[in-house]
Amino acid sequence: ASENDLISFKVSCDTGMCKTAMRKLEAKYLGEHNLLGEWVNVGFGVRLADNTFEYLDYGTFLVTEITTTKDTGITQIVAYDKMVETMRIYEILDIAYPISLFDYTKKICSVCGLELANETIINGTWNITEDLWKNIDGITYRDILVQIAQATASTCIIGADNKIYFKLIF
Repeated sequence: ASENDLISFKVSCDTGMCKTAMRKLEAKYLGEHNLLGEWVNVGFGVRLADNTFEYLDYGTFLVTEITTTKDTGITQIVAYDKMVETMRIYEILDIAYPISLFDYTKKICSVCGLELANETIINGTWNITEDLWKNIDGITYRDILVQIAQATASTCIIGADNKIYFKLIF
């Protein structure tokens, strides 16, 4: 892809308090560069007066949809940030109980191939005494992160550094 191929892009996010947030990327570019299933890094650069660039990094997104309009040669993509990695069905974790909520959260992130950025979380010392999710059919890691966000009075997001953050809501 050429640097001149990009027509437009928009990063948006719809979330609320005590939930997870997954950012969505919508972009249009010239040509048929097939990015389906690829991870792309998204950023915005501005050329300064001294001919250097200042960049705003939005992080990494997985392209999940791609449509090319043949007569215009314009391709549109939809992609999601690394929160998409948590949208897998929960499998029983190999951990010893009791475990602190903080350590459990780190384990959930690790299983999803992500890193927890927080060094502490509200109520992080609470002990989980057994696997609370083993008998819930169809529950995902993201569903569990929502419950952790509720227990920690925070919103769970992916930062531009592709790490999971629990941001306090007060």
